[in-house]
Amino acid sequence: MAEASQLPDLTKLGKFDGFVIPGSRFNATDDEPWIEPLCETIRAAHAHGKALFGICFGHQVIAKALGGVAGAALPYNFTVDDIELQPLASQLLGGRSKIALYKSHGQQVLAAPPGSTVIARSTRTPVEMYTLENVFCCQGHPEFVSAHINSDCGNSIGDT
Repeated sequence: MAEASQLPDLTKLGKFDGFVIPGSRFNATDDEPWIEPLCETIRAAHAHGKALFGICFGHQVIAKALGGVAGAALPYNFTVDDIELQPLASQLLGGRSKIALYKSHGQQVLAAPPGSTVIARSTRTPVEMYTLENVFCCQGHPEFVSAHINSDCGNSIGDT
């Protein structure tokens, strides 16, 4: 969505099919000058029916932008977590009832946006995934694979 700290021109959203907002070293509630403009862009993209996919920070900031609540995840999560899939997520993922995802986050979604559906939970994170019209968001990192984690983090990942 942003390149070199530049967000898309809101008058040109029509040329995009959708946006992916990935993880970040920042929190959705940080007092950074670019977070509110990012929230405005998210609201505009959602209003224009653009697909939005949020991962980790993206999951949190999309929730915040659309009326949900992001806040502290205590303790900090740096682990592989078993995610319990609700019926819709199970259907999307081939009938599975659980998946395991890598997680590294100090914040999480505490309340999903109004009108959204929570489609996955875990014991650590009550809003692991949610959908809302053109929005799909996930707290964990589906883009991480074991080889990447093991080479970058060694044996340090685990329950915290």
